[in-house]
Parts: sequence; structure tokens; C-alpha cells
Amino acid sequence: MKPLSKLEEAHLLGIRHYFIGQIMPAKYHGDAGRYNEMLYQQMGYHVNKGLGPDLPLLGWEAKCRDVNSTSALTVTALHPNHIIQYPYKFSYLYAKCQKIILTTTADCVVKDVQLLNLTSNYTQTKIEEAYEHGRKQLTKNPESLYTNYTGYYGYFENTKKGRPELDFRLTWSDCLDLQTMSNPLVESLFDWN
Repeated sequence: MKPLSKLEEAHLLGIRHYFIGQIMPAKYHGDAGRYNEMLYQQMGYHVNKGLGPDLPLLGWEAKCRDVNSTSALTVTALHPNHIIQYPYKFSYLYAKCQKIILTTTADCVVKDVQLLNLTSNYTQTKIEEAYEHGRKQLTKNPESLYTNYTGYYGYFENTKKGRPELDFRLTWSDCLDLQTMSNPLVESLFDWN
């Protein structure tokens, strides 16, 4: 796992200081996510609205989640043709699945900001396995709206009617497991075996 640099630690500290206590809109219809991005812009960060990580200066993907949320976390949307054509390490998802800065709210108030560092080889292998598992399913059936993910960390799902893109999603327990796997001690145990 690539440890945080002093510069990244300073950015994370500044973001936490600015975000914690902010009032966010309700989590519905993407309002909280858009507001989350606006807070970064208020701090002077360039927010990427296209391909690649949301905070390109740092290479971080920005997400927010309410403590009472039960739905999976959407990392990014990809066109099925892109998924079929590109292996994980050449896909747009790869850059977004390195470090995810997560704003956590409770009753629309920001309670915490944490960085999910998913850069360990073991963690990246698990995400890649899930991507490739979904990719195989989409290669067989490009019209599929959902990929089976039992035993994998992540899946594809069409969450918006009328658009062809599929969201790559992680259940919340998957996010927590991947964060645990990214611990340097855990990674060294897996490397040892």
C-alpha cells in the first residue's frame, strides 16, 4: 500500500477541518454528492466532472454517505462497451479505485471525513477480480443490467433507466473489508502466505 504523503495528510486535515459540522442536503437524487463537490470547490479544489478521480490534484475520488444508508456505494458509471473492451487496469475505474475520500453524514450534518486507501496489491487484486468477473458476464450478455457478484468485491448495475451506463458499486461491508485489507499489516500477512 502506498502510504499517505505529508502533503496528502495536510490536505486531509484541512478538508476535515472545513467539512465537519457542515450541513448537507438529504442523500436523495444525488443532492448530497453535488453539494459535497461544491464544498471542495469552495476550498479551491478543481473538481473533475468527467473521467478520472474527482480531485485530480490528489488522485482522490470523492464520495459521501449517510450513516443510515443501506444502498451500495457507486464508484463510477461506465458504458458496457468500455467494460467489455478494457481490462481493469486500463479502465476508467482503476484511477477512481485507488483512494476514496469519504464524507460521512448523520442527520445531514458532516460527522467525519476519512480516506479509504485502497492501493495495496491485495486490495487492488480483489477489485480487479470483481471487475473481470462482471466483464465476463457482460461479454456474454452486453444487454445485462446487473452482474452477479457473490464472492466478489464489487458489481455492475444499471441504476438509472434510460441510460446505457452501468455503475460499478461496492456494498458498504465490501468498502469496510477493502479498507481493512489495505492495512499494511494485513497486506504483509497475505504476502507472506
